Amino acid sequence: MKRAIVFAALLLCTPIVTGSVVITAEGGPSGELRVSYACTGSEVIRGLSLVFSVDDAQLTDVYDVVIEDPGFNVYTDYYFSYPDLLDPLEPVEFPTEGAHPVADPYNAGVLETMPVSYFSVSLSVLDPTGNMGGVTGSGLLASIYFGNFADTDYQ
Repeated sequence: MKRAIVFAALLLCTPIVTGSVVITAEGGPSGELRVSYACTGSEVIRGLSLVFSVDDAQLTDVYDVVIEDPGFNVYTDYYFSYPDLLDPLEPVEFPTEGAHPVADPYNAGVLETMPVSYFSVSLSVLDPTGNMGGVTGSGLLASIYFGNFADTDYQ
């Protein structure tokens, strides 16, 4: 039996060139969903939001979404919900302690309740050098661990 997972990606890529960013999702060795990205040209990713809809399982904890690429260091919706964590006069090491990328797919900000079958992951890149850098190339973006399986064949 296959997991039915549908997601959509909104990518903010610059410069605008012919090419694209490909997002793939596949099962990992421990039953997790492994989400990867690949820039097909000279794209520079500065932010992205992925929306997930999951059948027969749920995301049970915000920390079950593990960001694997350290280049994505700002959890956009988390800081929207908790702007006091950002002091414009003090340097901040991102991501801050306790921050997570799980966001409300309907509104700006983080999800308030768990478990969920519909959620988004919202990430940005903050270049501390001020050079407007971003993420390029390809790599493993995130590992997502689900629980509350409706069918034990998934485990």
